[in-house]
Amino acid sequence: LRRLVDAWAAAPANMAGVAPRLVARDARTRRWRYLRSWHVWWTGRFSLVLTKAAVLHRDHFAAYRAPALAAARARVDAGRNCEDLLMACVVANATRAPPLWVSARYVDRGQALLGLGGHQGISAAAGHVAARGECLDAFAGPFGGLPLATGAAKLSDARAAWLW
Repeated sequence: LRRLVDAWAAAPANMAGVAPRLVARDARTRRWRYLRSWHVWWTGRFSLVLTKAAVLHRDHFAAYRAPALAAARARVDAGRNCEDLLMACVVANATRAPPLWVSARYVDRGQALLGLGGHQGISAAAGHVAARGECLDAFAGPFGGLPLATGAAKLSDARAAWLW
């Protein structure tokens, strides 16, 4: 937790977190796709960090509550999903930068290994990934396009890493 807060304090306008995810535009359909954690592992790229393990400045909450985002928040409330994606868009719209991915010991209990089941979180529901892609499509509207920026840097403590 200390490393996460220290990383965020170095760039307090940004969001710092330990659970990265990637979004990509489908070349055929031109729709946004939400990609799970193994895509981050495979490509080394990420577009957002999940808010369940993140630090961000409180000023972003006022932007999240802005009247221009009322329809996006109504979608979040109706589906009880995607609040983290909307917040990632709010922060990225303000910073025009990718979030900070901080290396930390972290186990995502809501994510099954390779999608093989064994968890009961919201991400276990059928259609979860598709629903999040639909949220991304909807959230692009108020921002004039999806503001998420893709990054590839992972912040880690060099004193704790034996390979660097």
